[in-house]
Amino acid sequence: EIYFRDAKMYGRTDIGGRDKRNEDAVYLNPEKRLIAGADGMGGHHYGDLAAGFTLANVHKNIGQGIPLEGIAESACYDLRMSFMDADIDPDELGMFFAPGATLGIIQEHDGMLDGFIIGDYKALIIDVTDKEILCVSKDQSELQALIDGGIIEEQARAKYPDAQNLLSNSVMITENNLLEQPPAYFKQNIPKGHTLVSITYSDGISDALSPEVILQMVLEEFAKEGDIRGLGQRVSEEAKKTQQDEAAKGSIGKAHPDNVSIAIMVSEG
Repeated sequence: EIYFRDAKMYGRTDIGGRDKRNEDAVYLNPEKRLIAGADGMGGHHYGDLAAGFTLANVHKNIGQGIPLEGIAESACYDLRMSFMDADIDPDELGMFFAPGATLGIIQEHDGMLDGFIIGDYKALIIDVTDKEILCVSKDQSELQALIDGGIIEEQARAKYPDAQNLLSNSVMITENNLLEQPPAYFKQNIPKGHTLVSITYSDGISDALSPEVILQMVLEEFAKEGDIRGLGQRVSEEAKKTQQDEAAKGSIGKAHPDNVSIAIMVSEG
């Protein structure tokens, strides 16, 4: 758990419903007004290291003044070099199970919120003043491609868990050290006089809670004291509870036991 009260930034990661290790990681940079999270890919080697290395490279690159586009473009190469520096040759692990992670970043600058997601990490921007969702990222997955193509309806998403887990993009060690496709970029203006809440979170939360449910939690917290630490804890605990409830019911296509991570930033227009 990380909390910068004055900067209005909070981050938390939890093992969630899993009984082994946590392969999620979060990163906050108050100076650069940036929040990020990474989720090591399940079933692949060194998921925890992949998530940690990915965010360590975000920290290094943002400190060197590299823009978000440059951070995305070099993410796969940077991940390879991090493993090599740790005396782990990723090529010996086999490309099918090569280490990888999903990634979500939001940065505030010049009255704007910029960001991107890679894979199925989630980004959500909420206008507390107008009580509405301004931006919600789309997954880079085979399921999302089918929904965008009109083959599957959005309401039927939960019926296709296998397609949801097939990512069309990730920060992964590849032969050419490049992403499979460009990240999903987004921009959002910060209206004057408005309070915006930016949130990045892993699929351990997005599989359990809809953006509309999180919106309601945000509005309820800000109707009281606007405690983002309490908000982050509440979202995480509710996601874990949903995972447990669905596991007990043996539900298919619903939230499954997973790590949960969330990062929150408040911006004032």
